[in-house]
Amino acid sequence: MFKINYLKYKRKKENIGIKRNVDIQKLDKVIKSLPFELTEDQLKTTYDIVEDLSSEKQMNRIIQGDVGSGKTIVSFLAIYYNFLSGYQSALMAPTEILAIQHYNNLKDLNFAKNLRIELLVGKLKKKEKEDIYKAIEVGEVDVVIGTHAIIQESLKYHNLGLVITDEQHRFGVNQRKVLAGKAEAVNVLVMSATPIPRTLSATVFGDMDFSVIKNKPSNRKEIITRYVTEKSRERAYADVYNEIKRGNRAYIVAPSIEDNEDSELTSAEALYDEIKVKFKSFKVGLIHGRLDKVEKER
Repeated sequence: MFKINYLKYKRKKENIGIKRNVDIQKLDKVIKSLPFELTEDQLKTTYDIVEDLSSEKQMNRIIQGDVGSGKTIVSFLAIYYNFLSGYQSALMAPTEILAIQHYNNLKDLNFAKNLRIELLVGKLKKKEKEDIYKAIEVGEVDVVIGTHAIIQESLKYHNLGLVITDEQHRFGVNQRKVLAGKAEAVNVLVMSATPIPRTLSATVFGDMDFSVIKNKPSNRKEIITRYVTEKSRERAYADVYNEIKRGNRAYIVAPSIEDNEDSELTSAEALYDEIKVKFKSFKVGLIHGRLDKVEKER
């Protein structure tokens, strides 16, 4: 406990941040205008971030919460508050698909209509990238969302004030440092759906403040987890079949891509062949890391 407190004390004493003076009522108005109501944990985390950004100390905060708990909307509100204070934001996602999803979701929100948001991913043409780079450098872009493309050495930010990384464990320490080092005293916010044990948080994230979003939005259904033995495989498949018939989708995750004679684990390829037969009246797809980029996106 002493180590955690010391690391935080040392970081807050040494890291002078960017003090913002923003009318909090503008953020309150945006929160009330959302088409859904924030949970208690989402609100608390949002205002923890606002307090960080409003202080003279550099923010270094991690948001931990299950998938669907609402971490992303909190990060978008942080981006908006950062925008109101006159600074740029950068959000780095581990995959192009997730970066595009964040880009589209933010642009769809009413409060983001006045923000210039750009997407930086590897598949952009050279001229498109150059135009975006130039707009970012001169301050015409408010928010940059992308993959590791947003930390290229040739990319210069005008006044970067907030850096957000999604699923932070998917990035190397150096990648996060490069992004955070794109500006002086930049504030850092990381999101993770992976539960972080207390012992690990003390040793790896000891200099960070933690926000945990536990309660899910009211429109989220309860997650039911069941352990099924091999003998109950057919019953599990029947449950999957019924869900698909109701218009839902199913995802089956395998521990390996292909069969290995040294392992008894069921591979994704073997499962795919099995499911294609059992669910022949439905569309079945196979996706894994060895597929080429175009095929994965398709």
